[in-house]
Amino acid sequence: MITRFETKIFTWVDVQNPTVEEVHELFTEFKFDTSVRDELALNIERSKVRFFNTHTYAVIQFPTSEGVSIGGKKTEVDFIIGTTYLITVHYEKVGSVNEVASDVVLENKNIKTTRDLFFDIVYRQYRKIGKQLEDVDDTIQKTEQKIFGERHKRTVEKISEINHKLLDFKRALRFHRDIWKQLTENVIFRAEAEKVQAEYDKIWSALEHYQEITHSLQGTNDSLIAFRTNEVMKLLTVVNFIALPIALVPAIISVMDIAVTPLQILFGALSLSALIFVFAKQQEWL
Repeated sequence: MITRFETKIFTWVDVQNPTVEEVHELFTEFKFDTSVRDELALNIERSKVRFFNTHTYAVIQFPTSEGVSIGGKKTEVDFIIGTTYLITVHYEKVGSVNEVASDVVLENKNIKTTRDLFFDIVYRQYRKIGKQLEDVDDTIQKTEQKIFGERHKRTVEKISEINHKLLDFKRALRFHRDIWKQLTENVIFRAEAEKVQAEYDKIWSALEHYQEITHSLQGTNDSLIAFRTNEVMKLLTVVNFIALPIALVPAIISVMDIAVTPLQILFGALSLSALIFVFAKQQEWL
């Protein structure tokens, strides 16, 4: 589906789920490089940027809010940035594209060129990612409370889920640094690219920070689980040792064929158990 936005300065063509015919139609109209035409129909699997004489081609992948929950789904947006036109191609719905469309229709004064439009779309998408990371931060804090609230077993799965989300973010964003490095080295894109790169750096720093916290929480949770397991095993061992005379004393007396009453046997077993209990308390085993 092709949607066109016309302003006094440039044309923006947004394409969702393009067909081969639609790609060929765009190629015929805007005459971008043939290699770009061939790549528009492919899933590149990494973000990148390429410069041509009359236009720039950028492929940028973003983590989706659904993807971080179900296993790393990413959304890819292909940008063809010309002087008088911008083409965006994507296969999933991209929220920032819809938001920017409203500004373009209303002729927002902050969007004067196709470069402004490109950077505005990416910047808004980064801001959305930042909001998602704030949700991750809330989850981390709640998980931390559960750890120290002695709900250790329940937090193992939650910590793994957080780690999975953070890895999905990093997998989608890991090649963006190369894009901004190349764009900031290009005099045409430098000023706007530096602003968006700063936003990207904030997101990446937050990812590193949250991942470090999560690893620390995982180590703390594992230590607490191991400590509680050892405590339970120690308690069970001592309890079993205390109860041993109740079963052992009658067996010994029966083998020795000593004439004692059942009450005497019970009293002897309980007395021995009591002595063992007192000894265990003195040794601080209980």
